[in-house]
Amino acid sequence: MIMKHTSLICCMAMAAMLCCATAGAQQPQATATTVAAGPGAKATLERFVGNISTFNRLFPQEKVYLHLDNTAYFRGETMWFSAYVVRADRPALTDMSRVLYVDLLDPTGETVATRKVKLDHGRGSGSFKLDKLLTSGFYEIRAYTRYMLNWDAAWAFSRVLPVFEAPKAEGDYSEPTMAAHDYRKRMPSARAKAGDGKARVRFFPEGGRLVMGLPSRVAFDVTGPGGEPLQAGGTLTMADGRRVVVETLREGRGVFDYTPAEGSATLTLTDSAGRWHEFELPGAESEGCVLTVGAIEGDYVNVAVTRSKGYDEPLAMVLVNGGNVDAADILMPGERTARRRFFRPDMAPGVSQVALIDRNGDIVAERMVFVSPQAGVDTIAFRAEGSLAPCGKLALEAQTEPGVTFSLAVRDRAADANGADADAATWLLLSSELKGYIRNPQYYLEADDEEHRRAADLLMMVQGWRRYDVAQMAGSKEFVRRQPMEDGLYLFGQLHQASRRNKTAGVKLTATLYNRQGVAMGGKATTDSAGMYAFRLPDCEGEYTLLLNTTNAEGKAKNYRVGIDRNFAPAPRPVWPAETEPVPMGEARQLAVPEAGFDTLATKLSMEDRVHMIREVKVKGKRLFEKARAGWENEQRGAFKAYVRYDCDRAADEIYDAGDDTPTIFEWLAQKNPFFGGNEVDQGDEGYGLAEPQELPVEQQLSMVNEGGKLQTEVSQMEEMQTESAQDQYRGFLTRDGMSYKNRPIVWVLNNTFYMGTSTRGVSTADIVNIRAETSEEMPRWLDEYKSVYISEDEDIWRNYVEAPELARYSPVTIFLYSHHEFPAKSKGLRHTHFDGYSRVETFQMPDYSLMPPMADHRRTLYWNPAVKADKDGRARIELYNNSSCKQIAISAEGISYDGRAVVYRP
Repeated sequence: MIMKHTSLICCMAMAAMLCCATAGAQQPQATATTVAAGPGAKATLERFVGNISTFNRLFPQEKVYLHLDNTAYFRGETMWFSAYVVRADRPALTDMSRVLYVDLLDPTGETVATRKVKLDHGRGSGSFKLDKLLTSGFYEIRAYTRYMLNWDAAWAFSRVLPVFEAPKAEGDYSEPTMAAHDYRKRMPSARAKAGDGKARVRFFPEGGRLVMGLPSRVAFDVTGPGGEPLQAGGTLTMADGRRVVVETLREGRGVFDYTPAEGSATLTLTDSAGRWHEFELPGAESEGCVLTVGAIEGDYVNVAVTRSKGYDEPLAMVLVNGGNVDAADILMPGERTARRRFFRPDMAPGVSQVALIDRNGDIVAERMVFVSPQAGVDTIAFRAEGSLAPCGKLALEAQTEPGVTFSLAVRDRAADANGADADAATWLLLSSELKGYIRNPQYYLEADDEEHRRAADLLMMVQGWRRYDVAQMAGSKEFVRRQPMEDGLYLFGQLHQASRRNKTAGVKLTATLYNRQGVAMGGKATTDSAGMYAFRLPDCEGEYTLLLNTTNAEGKAKNYRVGIDRNFAPAPRPVWPAETEPVPMGEARQLAVPEAGFDTLATKLSMEDRVHMIREVKVKGKRLFEKARAGWENEQRGAFKAYVRYDCDRAADEIYDAGDDTPTIFEWLAQKNPFFGGNEVDQGDEGYGLAEPQELPVEQQLSMVNEGGKLQTEVSQMEEMQTESAQDQYRGFLTRDGMSYKNRPIVWVLNNTFYMGTSTRGVSTADIVNIRAETSEEMPRWLDEYKSVYISEDEDIWRNYVEAPELARYSPVTIFLYSHHEFPAKSKGLRHTHFDGYSRVETFQMPDYSLMPPMADHRRTLYWNPAVKADKDGRARIELYNNSSCKQIAISAEGISYDGRAVVYRP
């Protein structure tokens, strides 16, 4: 094998690409007459305004968008994605981060897989194979750069998609189904709950505050027990007894006028089910100011600031878009009601922020404003050449802006299982600026009339809190940059003491990486005063074995816990009920193409070419494995009918990277999953077992050691069995003690063979009729000795490993444990782990029917290209082959140009 050697570059600080350019678009001007300000107050406020611009210049944010090939998936398919990362401070694809992380999370919030995507001028692509998912359900795909995590993780791209069971009949997608989990088999979740289990109303005073005696507008939203929006109507009862009719306008949101007075006001609502709910309005401040924005009528956005009599604070008003200060003015106490207006055509499209800052740098009022793009959204047009025939060739001509690169998916329309409610334009201009889920975001961009402006303005009042923390940018709140901007691949972390005598400063660290293809890399570093180290790696793909050696200045090996800074993924977020509702199947994304020759495919083929079904044959002989243990311990046995999988290797690495001690497998499971209860079984120095082995009748022992139908009946063999060590006798027994799962017994299966049962209550070892496969190895103690854990609540799966009829009435849970049998030799001062380079990019495969005969072809995605390049005239030609049954195609084409404009297919 040829070994390629590459050196790592040692560096003790992460390179940061901090760009200092500001947006060059025309800025809106506030139209007003400003009262002269005192020099001290005015200078202080101007300094805060300047701080905002400086902060955004030093720490510009990034946004991520993923375009997927489909709107829903079936188990066994591949999910393809194209990634676009833009700078939020200017209309451009990013020139900062070069590494993007894309996670696939299962319905419980556990990460199934992660892709490390290499960004080239803000673009990248990848895929997830869905052939090893344990269950159907709603999966989340999210994407973020590490630099983005210096702010709220809510700004990561996130989309929840249905993944259905594979169809029972190949190619029949007409009735997509998901696995149903009743309450008894409910799944553990790492996600916080969306909703608190009861209906509630949230109030949003415009600007954020109510002030006694000042007229205000108050937006509200009504949600059900699971956080779902509720339409409702009722009355607002003022403190003086006056009543005003109130009702929700759209998706559980509404707004009413309100002037706070002494005493409390209540809102009484009746929901669609006729239930009454009463809520008290929030209290009002005695002094302050109220911010009111008119963004619905005309060509101006009108802003008014009204003060109470005792509020004499000078204020700075700023209009912020993309972190840039697009307009600013000083409001002095003499303006009891200050009015400003912004010319809508001059405002940046999307979401802007109006904020009032006092001389302490605090935000006293704040409001979001949405402006539709004046010229609309750039689009991609398609024209089909030819007709749709089974396995026939089809050409598409695309027309868009010159030089634009976009991603394209062509699908079988009849096989679509979910509609589409978002695209690059809605994400870039709306969704990426607001926290929380937005139902049907396309609605807010489909027109710029009064109806749509009113709906968008209500959304801004209720959900517009908020990508940019203006107080932090102004300097009155602390900002700590904890995550680096990754302009390449890095390996860095911190040493932790394994002994108090071993200081972490000045330690020599050697990193060696190699993979199965014969590529090797290496480098050396010396830790700084805090025990930190860093290496920069050349661009590389795939997983590498990583060896980290620590020595003192004299070259003598010293033991340290070598932590690696790589566990920064955000915690899973709540999934709102609206995200798990089917999206209506619209007609807008279809492209009309004539049909041609759609008879049954089989009748069109000659007898020689006709596709025949190969029948399943049951092989009576046993397959011979070169590695029998690997075949027997295949994890698919545990995955069969399991619904939860834990990656122990990954979990142990995360714990070790943090410098913490490795827990036992039982300790870790109890912490990981709240459904575990009880205590660990008693343990010896080498493994786990029962506290006291139980004596069995001879005839039952004979049954338990049945191998291949042949009983070992010789007395000498039985006597030999009875003289085994106590630890060996632990195996294959049940105990009343130990851990339970949902208060049910657990059958522990180690490497696909029965080990023991815990929390078995009234069932004893004497109730075991037969052990079908009993392990002869010890159950390892520590988490890092395991590869994975599978949990199955299937009623019968445990019966494949142990026969105990009395145990069945307690519905035991089966937990499969897969352990490592071989560990790298432990040497002093050595850590053995792994390093992930960029994920390898797979290529979408499409049959070429010019080279092969037609066949039964059930592809739902007919064509996927993450990077279609339009020429200087904006044209691109695409050629593809149809499947064997598609009569109507759906097109999804999206992209973001180099100057940051969204381009989408909207016929």
